[in-house]
Amino acid sequence: MKQPKAKHNYNRHTKAIITRLTGNRNGRKSKDIAYAYWFFLGLFSIHRFYIGKTITGVIYLLTGQLFFIGWVVDLFILGDMVEDYNNKKAEKAP
Repeated sequence: MKQPKAKHNYNRHTKAIITRLTGNRNGRKSKDIAYAYWFFLGLFSIHRFYIGKTITGVIYLLTGQLFFIGWVVDLFILGDMVEDYNNKKAEKAP
């Protein structure tokens, strides 16, 4: 007899942790999370994927962050990219 698949039954605390780590509060992204990704995982372009910049994320990944120049430039423009992402999400929301 097959056992039914267990549904994930996260409690409120676990959901809050997941929400904080992913920055997913009503589809909005967090600048804090984006900068943490930039600092710790920036060499793998994770910060670009996080804010939905998939094409430039792949380009950065394949070129070593445009020879590390892009990584430094992102330090200054990442906050604006997150705000642009959040503004676009807010415009699409009903």
